[in-house]
Amino acid sequence: MDEALKKKVDTLIGLCRLGGGTLAIIGGLMLFFFLQAAFDPHAVITINGIPTTDKYAKTFAVVFCALFPLIGLFMAFVQEKHLVKWVTALIKRLN
Repeated sequence: MDEALKKKVDTLIGLCRLGGGTLAIIGGLMLFFFLQAAFDPHAVITINGIPTTDKYAKTFAVVFCALFPLIGLFMAFVQEKHLVKWVTALIKRLN
């Protein structure tokens, strides 16, 4: 791997880890608030502009929001050898 490609790979890996950490933090906050709403029978969430207290809608919102911290933690803590292969292939394909 030449120097220019290595610099691009290192930059993208750093950005991937930064984005993963940010996604994990923001997703964790969203999950925390939606869990509170799911356990409160009087809490109202808005889906497609319609306020609802339906427990299935709240459960779906919690499951959907749980994906964000999971994906973020994966991006932040995946082994570097896997990221290097993926990012190198991505950069070579885009050039």
